[in-house]
Amino acid sequence: SGRIFMGVALFLLVQISLIHDVRTEESYGDFDDDAEPEEYSDASENLFLTVGATRNREDDLEDVWAMRSWDGEVQWDDDVALLNGRNFHRFVQQVPHVLVQFYAPWCGHCQKFEPVYRRAASHLRMERVEAVLAKVDAMAEPQLTRELDVAGFPSLHWFAYGAQRSYGGGRRNETLVNWVTYHARADAVRTVSCMREAEDLLLEMGAEEAVL
Repeated sequence: SGRIFMGVALFLLVQISLIHDVRTEESYGDFDDDAEPEEYSDASENLFLTVGATRNREDDLEDVWAMRSWDGEVQWDDDVALLNGRNFHRFVQQVPHVLVQFYAPWCGHCQKFEPVYRRAASHLRMERVEAVLAKVDAMAEPQLTRELDVAGFPSLHWFAYGAQRSYGGGRRNETLVNWVTYHARADAVRTVSCMREAEDLLLEMGAEEAVL
């Protein structure tokens, strides 16, 4: 019997170019005179799925901004989280999408970028985008900076469900907001090859298996 999960919406895209439904004897899809249709009778068999999973948005946002009350473990500069070696890994694992700026207090480019970054953080919160902007003082956290292979300041790194990659957007408010908004949605899409992988993804995204 199938397993039932609660708290996550799962969207499935079945990647099949030509389908023949053995129940209705109808064929449809991307037709080609030489193509052989795939027989299709049960969506649980022979699936290659593109999966988009997202938890309840309101719950996610409440979780993110509730981190302001971590008994001082995470401090905030307006809507920018201030991270360090003690709270960094927990934060990027617990918050689905985080853009982190590594900066040096003496860096002129960092000082110029600071108001842009703060405005972008406030804009994302007002628009209820499921992402948080954070920053790390690289001079105060040399070990964390080396661990994450940060080179140059300001250096922006994107964390989606704990996985790190370099930021690929611009440094103006509009381009930064657009990049973060797009990737906060796009990075929720995963590819799986079987239902077991889909179930594991649901658990990873915070779903709870229902007890019936």
